[in-house]
Amino acid sequence: MKKIALFILVSIFSLHVFSQQPTTEKIDSLAKDLCNCIMPVLDTLHPALKTMMTDMIEVGEDSAAKKFGLWYKMASEKDKATIQQHILMLDEGEGMPVLKDCEAKLAVKYPDLAEPLQSTDNELYKKLADYMMKDNKCKLLGAVLKLGSKKEGD
Repeated sequence: MKKIALFILVSIFSLHVFSQQPTTEKIDSLAKDLCNCIMPVLDTLHPALKTMMTDMIEVGEDSAAKKFGLWYKMASEKDKATIQQHILMLDEGEGMPVLKDCEAKLAVKYPDLAEPLQSTDNELYKKLADYMMKDNKCKLLGAVLKLGSKKEGD
């Protein structure tokens, strides 16, 4: 009898835990919504900065930094000023109102995923980043997510 009761408890617990895991369709939907919401902010960045961010994931941080450094040496003063302005914008979070609005909208649409998205050190975050890296429209956001995950893990 104890074995049956224990089996039932384990089964109920397992069902509860596994029902909390997001489906592939839900992850796909969340990734698309996240991309559509955040990419307009990232699309405003200088092309060389966007390339460097994706290169950091695809070819490694050292190679990306060298490539960017070579480009930067030859860049016009206008491009350099734009790059510096965009780096400051990212550092100071000037795009944050849009990002906070995205976060609020997604928390309403995906209430069960809001908490896992608060950390970059979980399977959902990694799946989202991987999904986005495969989509050219969202690749930059995937790189940003992966870079954020690497920085938090350090």
